[in-house]
Amino acid sequence: MSMDKTHALGKRAASVLRAAWRRGIAIRIKGLLDTHDLISLTNDRQRLVQIWRDIQALVETLQEDMGQPAYQPPAGTPRAGKNSKRKGLRGLPDDWRDQLIENAKPDDQLPLLVMALSGCRPAELKKRILVLSDWPYLAFIINGAKVKEYAGYEQRSVAIDSQTLLCRNHELIQSLFASKQSVAIADDQSFQKRIKRLAQRLGFKNVSCYSLRHQLAADAKATGTGKTDLAKVLGHQAERTQRYYGNHQQGNKGGRVLEIHGHTQTEPRPAPDATPVWDKQVLMIKEKQVASDSMRPDPS
Repeated sequence: MSMDKTHALGKRAASVLRAAWRRGIAIRIKGLLDTHDLISLTNDRQRLVQIWRDIQALVETLQEDMGQPAYQPPAGTPRAGKNSKRKGLRGLPDDWRDQLIENAKPDDQLPLLVMALSGCRPAELKKRILVLSDWPYLAFIINGAKVKEYAGYEQRSVAIDSQTLLCRNHELIQSLFASKQSVAIADDQSFQKRIKRLAQRLGFKNVSCYSLRHQLAADAKATGTGKTDLAKVLGHQAERTQRYYGNHQQGNKGGRVLEIHGHTQTEPRPAPDATPVWDKQVLMIKEKQVASDSMRPDPS
């Protein structure tokens, strides 16, 4: 069946679909292995033979697919535009963060400043962020969002030297030193909508609250912040995740933080071994087959 070029799958979509298909095959294999374990208790040899044949067919299908090259879209297929937050930083004026903060409603200005300086998420602002000050240092204690067993941190701290700040919101910054305080928003969803509308009025087409987070990452990369430290600042357990946040060419804009440090109770996890996990799964299945050959009945 031919596919019109304007509707051809992109490489990313094809990769996701292929991974989902492989996962479906693996789930079917696991289900058959579980069924085999149950049927073996009944000594139904005919059923056991059929299960092993089905498993072998699925394994061969999976092995055959793993030997195929990655999908490539047909020649001339237009690339779908992606409205990513990182791409949204392109073409912005150097002082876009200053403009955003200065034109926000008074109650939104301080939360926006904290987002710009700490890289926190709107959902984390809703939980309330504690600000500690000891001139010239500021520390933000952040209760993490998107926290799971292998993702995110329950709590992290982000420390900056205010003397390295290059921005014009001096009065707001000084207010952070007034006393120990906390900064919070009542509702993260409505806050994000207000900031999105404000950005559009200012002509910042693709800017959102998360753009502040991406810009901070871009500034950190431009000033040489290490992957481990940046992962802590962003609240990522996996170091590889920070690769998708800004890039050094987008850094060094007005309002930037020149020196930033993150602290968590545990170290971020390094990027995993690139060995395909499916190779290990297939090997495990084949080893189990070999170990069970002695109990397989003769089909004849």
